[in-house]
Amino acid sequence: MIDAAVRDVMLTDPVTVRPEMLLRDLVDLFVERQLQGVPVVDAGGTLVGIVTEGDLILQEVEGDVEVPHFVPFLDGAIFLEPTDRYDEQMRKAFAATAGDLMTRKVRTVAPGDTIHEAARRMARHEVSRLPVVEDGRVVGMVSRSDVVRALARYVFHDAG
Repeated sequence: MIDAAVRDVMLTDPVTVRPEMLLRDLVDLFVERQLQGVPVVDAGGTLVGIVTEGDLILQEVEGDVEVPHFVPFLDGAIFLEPTDRYDEQMRKAFAATAGDLMTRKVRTVAPGDTIHEAARRMARHEVSRLPVVEDGRVVGMVSRSDVVRALARYVFHDAG
């Protein structure tokens, strides 16, 4: 278990984007900066979402969105399962801006949280990176790669 703080391994001053950034500019930014995910912040710097490569991939497969099972009834439909996932896929598939595409429920960690806690959240929520947030503002990013480097440094005693 790694008790060192996230602040010891996080990427400081990460790239962030505003919700109104156009999708084509966002894709260019991902390619130019070799990004895998980017926090979305409002004008005051408060975290409002995150966009990842997985979100961008939905643009390519927009026609493959899975429609929930339903039963036609009169002039409508009765859905046999919740439509939340479908609604979210549709929103992202036809996004024009970072705000349209972003995931709004963002898993985060604080700079003082342990690396173990960050790794646990990544595993539990199946995410590859977490914004590091202090007082609502993004102060860093921590990724699975950072956790692996921490394992080498703190567990296996590699000074690198």
